[in-house]
Amino acid sequence: MKRFDPTLWDALEKEKLPEQAISFRTVTNTPILSGVTVSPEGWRGLILFSKKHHKVKSNYKNLKLTTKQIKGEYVYLLYLIEPSLEEYFEILCSSIFEIFEEAKEDIGPRLLEKQLSHWASLLSSSLKKLNEEAERGLFAELEIFKYYLTKYSVSDVLTAWTGPTGTDQDFHFENFLVEVKSRYGSAEGIKISSFNQLDASGSLFLAVVSIEDDASGSTLEEQVDSVAKAISEEEPICTFNHLLAQVGYNESMRQVGTKKRYKVMDLRFFKANEPGFPSVRASQFPPGIVNGSYTITYVALTPFMVEGVDK
Repeated sequence: MKRFDPTLWDALEKEKLPEQAISFRTVTNTPILSGVTVSPEGWRGLILFSKKHHKVKSNYKNLKLTTKQIKGEYVYLLYLIEPSLEEYFEILCSSIFEIFEEAKEDIGPRLLEKQLSHWASLLSSSLKKLNEEAERGLFAELEIFKYYLTKYSVSDVLTAWTGPTGTDQDFHFENFLVEVKSRYGSAEGIKISSFNQLDASGSLFLAVVSIEDDASGSTLEEQVDSVAKAISEEEPICTFNHLLAQVGYNESMRQVGTKKRYKVMDLRFFKANEPGFPSVRASQFPPGIVNGSYTITYVALTPFMVEGVDK
């Protein structure tokens, strides 16, 4: 994630200004002028100037957004009113400034609204924590992410990776879906955590990434870095960081998993909606049964194995 200097707020907090004055430090300049500011109450904030007016949704928990018109220009002031969330707010501002830096025209208010929508959940509650099972699951998803980067554009793969947002399957490509599972060590079973994960119309595939502890392998942080490097060569990295944050991975919050090193031993795809595939599906149950989890033996998947899926 592109970072700005958060000590800019510290400098502003030391200034003594009249109550109505607005002091700020510039972070982006052309075509979008924006920066950091501090309110008379001492709230840290982001300031945006625009010649265009756009009504931005303002009812975000722990944030206060106001708009002023000064000398024919619109000034948007976004303040954090809950000091305990300052590290979260720094993440938000970093992503917004990165988007502003990449902009080709003065559309700051619309971009601001979009970023606030992405990060509303981050600022209204605590981040998830990565346990070791979740860490291995994310490691496996990123392995599949890298696999598809060899077949599709960065933009297409980023758009397809919907698992962090809560969809039933991890990847939603235009013509097929992919659910990803990690198989750790010599585990004989693959845990399916929801009746919906292997229940979908159209082409659905189960990708199993077999990993083992190995001193020559990669940590989760190194796995993330390898994907981020590939992305940053073509696209702004903030969307990727948004998705990581939603599953509990965040460098700014020092939530990057353990130092365990994993090595990918095998990667296999299985056609999950083939007749006879060993799965339990929500559509099979009568009303009243909401959800559940189950385990499939790895050997039972063998008859449904297919070559790499890319269409």
